[in-house]
Amino acid sequence: MSESVRTYRIRLVGTTPLVMHNNQLVNPLHPLKKAIASITAKGKKKTEADILKLYRLEFQASLYIDGLLGPYIPAQNLRKLMIEAARKSKDGKQFESGLFIDADAPVEYEGPRDMEGLLGRMDDFAWTTVCGNQRASIMRTRARFKTWAAEFSAIVETSLVSPEMIDNALSHSRFIGICDGRSINCGRFNASIADQPCRSSRQDAADREPVSSAL
Repeated sequence: MSESVRTYRIRLVGTTPLVMHNNQLVNPLHPLKKAIASITAKGKKKTEADILKLYRLEFQASLYIDGLLGPYIPAQNLRKLMIEAARKSKDGKQFESGLFIDADAPVEYEGPRDMEGLLGRMDDFAWTTVCGNQRASIMRTRARFKTWAAEFSAIVETSLVSPEMIDNALSHSRFIGICDGRSINCGRFNASIADQPCRSSRQDAADREPVSSAL
């Protein structure tokens, strides 16, 4: 790797629950979008079975999940976090030009890592809460990880982003948080530079022993 580029392995350890809200439902043709619409179209005629099915569909839709990684934090979210944190020290422009996140970050937690296993443990990993819209308060279900951690590689152009800037950004990042529910104190963490060799997130996921869904 060029001397003008440096890779930092950054570790986040959650201090409050991580809440996911994948925006894939903005696609009107997404199968989950259609399935949800078929239930919500019933209005006040929804049965208890309909409501429970709706919770399951919303839980599925909220997850960032990959067949190899399991639940993950998208690289674009991590990059946005670092840039927002850098702006607190007036280094945002340097990070916008000189920071690259090479891969999504698998979420570390105790439990199943596949959709089927998570659906079987919704009592542990789903959060149904009241949300407000323009007309009324409604119930929404999101994926939530009460105890979590994640690691990712931040690749920087050293002529733009210094070690001091990275340290400052990490110090500020814990007050910003990651993913959904940040306004109600979700997604907070302690951040540090990990001391193990830098590796890609997919290498980490491939080497991790599979977690049985029968827990």
